[in-house]
Amino acid sequence: MNYNDVSIIPALINCRKTNTSTDILYNLIYTIDSSIDHPRNGVSKSQHYETLINLLKIRRTSLIVIFDEIDYLEDEGIIYNLSREDFEDIDDKLFISMVGITNDYSFFGKIGPGVKSSFGNESLEFPGYDSQELVNILNERSSIAFKDGCLDEGTIPYCAALTASDKKDARYSLEILKTTGDIADFENSDIITQDHVLDAYKKLNQNKKIQATKSLSLKQGFVLFVILKSYINNKKPYSGNIINMYKKYGKKLDMSIPSNNRISEYITELDKIGLITANDRGGRGNSRVLEPTEDPYVLFDAIKEANPIFEDLYL
Repeated sequence: MNYNDVSIIPALINCRKTNTSTDILYNLIYTIDSSIDHPRNGVSKSQHYETLINLLKIRRTSLIVIFDEIDYLEDEGIIYNLSREDFEDIDDKLFISMVGITNDYSFFGKIGPGVKSSFGNESLEFPGYDSQELVNILNERSSIAFKDGCLDEGTIPYCAALTASDKKDARYSLEILKTTGDIADFENSDIITQDHVLDAYKKLNQNKKIQATKSLSLKQGFVLFVILKSYINNKKPYSGNIINMYKKYGKKLDMSIPSNNRISEYITELDKIGLITANDRGGRGNSRVLEPTEDPYVLFDAIKEANPIFEDLYL
């Protein structure tokens, strides 16, 4: 692509897979020049930046970086650094432009003010699908995937309604429909019903929460472990009690103990992720009531599988 006698190269970064500054810079360097002899490891981040910028200058090339699922980015500093590059000393037609794609509407509200100022983002919002749009999409796909007459009349509208009230995401709606068919097939059912849709919806939600549980950091995971253990032992978990239990039993695992505020922040993060609810109990002090949003035994098994060191801890 060329504009104003300057070559423009687009680079798509999937932030689920490539989310560190080093990996992103390495990816960008090889997008511009796949034959360059530049190591991924063993060089500083500043050397990666220097190589990238020199390539752009030598080749009189501008760069459009598209961060897909930018909310998975581990280091927002790369946004700041790339947006601050100035080519006026070489050619004022050169530029680095960035596009961030996310389903997390709160992402740009959470990045630091310096990054936000440098990025100078202009938002373009695409509304989610409504129920009828999802019905149309599902009808089109189901006519290919399923035999005539095997879908109960209310199956597609119910699948669409579940998704429209939640994620408004066509891909997720199709995933539910596929899982619905798998469940009906496993049961040797000739007709795919709304009950199958509900089972699929619950199964997918549970699987997502299991994966979210396994991907927690050690300290986030230990907070969840303590909450679940308390809940399973029929002790209503309150935030103040969980903080005290974390500090007491974390020492037995030789873990560094964060401040009370940081443990409280971990609780809030688990609430935002959707693994627990943290509701104000009322009254004074640390008074949030904590409850798992999924079968506590399922999440408990997942957190122990991800962190075997928790296995033998007696609470």
